[in-house]
Order: sequence, then structure tokens, then C-alpha cells
Amino acid sequence: MVFLSTSKEIVIKVSLKFSMYLTCHMCKVLIFWVFRFFYEFLQSSERQVAKEVKDEYIDTMSKVYYSYFKTYASRLAKKQTSEVASKDHVLAAAEEVKGKNPLFSLGNRADLLNGLESPALVPHAWTGPPLPYESLFRSKIFTLVDNACREYLFLGDFFLVKGTTLMDIFHQVMGKTLGQMLVSQV
Repeated sequence: MVFLSTSKEIVIKVSLKFSMYLTCHMCKVLIFWVFRFFYEFLQSSERQVAKEVKDEYIDTMSKVYYSYFKTYASRLAKKQTSEVASKDHVLAAAEEVKGKNPLFSLGNRADLLNGLESPALVPHAWTGPPLPYESLFRSKIFTLVDNACREYLFLGDFFLVKGTTLMDIFHQVMGKTLGQMLVSQV
């Protein structure tokens, strides 16, 4: 029984470390992979304790991802160009029209399509000029999809689940974050 409570405490303690900050995903996987044996043991020996560990992980990581992406989105928004449309702007002009500001022109926005595989922006490290909305949107979605895919694979491997059970756990972890990101895009 001592081993059960110690295993539970160890896994929960590691899970709570991630509530302070979202570290490198690879670090999380490596750290948790060491404790996978404890979780397998708990699942085979004491299902209720294993459920408590899983619930604690879900609760913690749900909060971590939500706060991380909320902060990331707000920091990215500060990097956006401050241009707004006015009567002097031309809609859908390929190039700058004489004396008119080409806010809606294609300009360098087409270059974004060439760099779809480029890494996401790191807002606190970005020192360049303000960026158009499309660049920020691509970075936000790229980061979200990357984290969501990695979390999905990790949940399946660590908690030894598949199918609808895996989808339910994934929705519990990432659902609030995905909802927040969708609402912020409207």
C-alpha cells in the first residue's frame, strides 16, 4: 500500500510541475516516460488511484494549455501591424495605387505561403517590424496544432488508451484551449 501511495504522489508531483510553466514537450515526455511504469502498476493494482492520477493530470494540463495559449495569443497580438482600414485604402490592389495606402494589397503576404513549414514565432524574442495578421494567425495555429498532436500521442502512449476513450481524455485536456482559440479568431 505504501508503494501505491508513493507512486501516486510521484506522478501527481511531476504533473504539478508543469502547471508552473509549459516546458519543452520533449522534456515532458521524457520525464513522464520514466513514470509510465508507475502508472501501469497503479492501473493493474489499484484502478481508483490510477484514475485519480489521470484526473489530476487532465486538470493540471488543461489549465496549463489554456493559460499558455491565452498568453501566447495576447503577446502575438501586440506584434500585429496597427494599420486599420480607412477611406484612403484600396481593396484588393495588387500593387500600391498612386497615393493610396495598400492595406489590403497582397504585398508580402504571399511570401507567407512559401514559409508554411517555418517555425512558430516566439513573441518575446521577436524584434522585427510589426507583422500582418496572417503571419500571426499562422504562428498561432501552427503552435496549437503542434501541441495538440503531441498531446494526443502522449495521452495514448502514457495512459494506454485508444479510440473514443483517448478522444474523451484529449477533449478534457485540450477542449477549453481549442474553444478559446476559436472564439478569439471570430
